[in-house]
Amino acid sequence: MSLKIQEEINDKEGMAYSYNNIGVSYYKQGEFDPGNYQEALKYYYFSLKLREEIKDKEGMAVSYHNIGNVLCNLDSIDKGMKFLKLGLRLAKELKYKARISDDYSRIGSWQFKLGQIEDALKSGLEALLVSKEIGHVEYIKRAASLLSDVYITQGKFEDALTMYELEIQMRDSIINEENTKATIRQQMKYEYEKEQIIKKQQEKERSRQLQLAESRRNNLHYSAIFIGILILFGGVLMLGFVKVRPKDVEGIIFISFLILFEFVLVLADPHIEQYTGGAPGYKLLFNAGIAGLMFPLHQFFEGKLKKRIIKAQRKKIRERIEQFKKDVEEM
Repeated sequence: MSLKIQEEINDKEGMAYSYNNIGVSYYKQGEFDPGNYQEALKYYYFSLKLREEIKDKEGMAVSYHNIGNVLCNLDSIDKGMKFLKLGLRLAKELKYKARISDDYSRIGSWQFKLGQIEDALKSGLEALLVSKEIGHVEYIKRAASLLSDVYITQGKFEDALTMYELEIQMRDSIINEENTKATIRQQMKYEYEKEQIIKKQQEKERSRQLQLAESRRNNLHYSAIFIGILILFGGVLMLGFVKVRPKDVEGIIFISFLILFEFVLVLADPHIEQYTGGAPGYKLLFNAGIAGLMFPLHQFFEGKLKKRIIKAQRKKIRERIEQFKKDVEEM
């Protein structure tokens, strides 16, 4: 995935690094399935080609070492040693001491396997000297392991024991360092998980407080609206005692029921949303159903008020006629 992105942006240094890492992965698998060494070699060559193009000498030193090591594992030891020595020469040119130590140890190991004991001894001593200079525990361990094997072959058992003890000391140091790192990682993981739990609880509490504040606000608004509607309908009910035309009554009642309808929709909306899943068609059906239920109430209310107003108006007319008759008789 990393390689794909680096190819898209033409990051040759990054591509070389990724090719090398893929090669390392195949090389590690080669310990269990030698067929993977060929795949490792292919990716190491890809990496080397790019590093040569961009003149990345440190990277080239690494690639020479990796290619040489794989070739030796594939029994192309002569060719592999040439690459290892190319890597060593370049590492010396760059004063790349960690690479120098590793190259000497690797070359010495293959020299030992080929029976070149004196050459393996020289390589091992060089590797040990450089690795001690830079204090690289892993490389000191490798050099000491090589020298221990060489001294045993030469019959120098005291020297072999000294190197073996150094190897064990470095191995224990690595194990202790790894244990320390593992403990630190575990502690960091614990602290991170603890922080996440606290953060989640804080977010939950914040969300609860927001919901509570929102609920209070909504309840306050609902109460104010409800009281307003009661006052509005109280006023509508008083229309029978106030001089109003029937046409005006229709308009007032329509607006009052429209406000009531909207209020009912506001109250019902969360429940409608839950049951309909927010689908507009279903919401429309629910709204139409509410409107259908309110329509008879509107008609009934409007009819009653109209009758009351007409009755009141007729009564006033009769009263006026009676008063008019009395005034005429008196005259």
